Amino acid sequence: IDAGNLAAFPVLPGIESLLIAADHDDAGMRAAEACALRWHSAGREVSIIVPDRQGRDFNDIATEEAA
Repeated sequence: IDAGNLAAFPVLPGIESLLIAADHDDAGMRAAEACALRWHSAGREVSIIVPDRQGRDFNDIATEEAA
C-alpha cells in the first residue's frame, strides 16, 4: 500500500489491533502516523515498525534476504 492509501486506511470493524510496516522515509512515517492516530482514536491497539535505516522499506530487506 502506498503512503497516500495508508494515510487514508479506514478503521475496519472486527479488527482490534493493527501492525503498520512503514517505509523509513518522511512520506511513509507521516502516513503511518496518520493511520495510527485514526485507529488509536477509535480505541484500537496500533504498532508501527520501520526498517533500521532511513530511506529503506521492507521490500529492500526482503530482496536482500532472498539474494
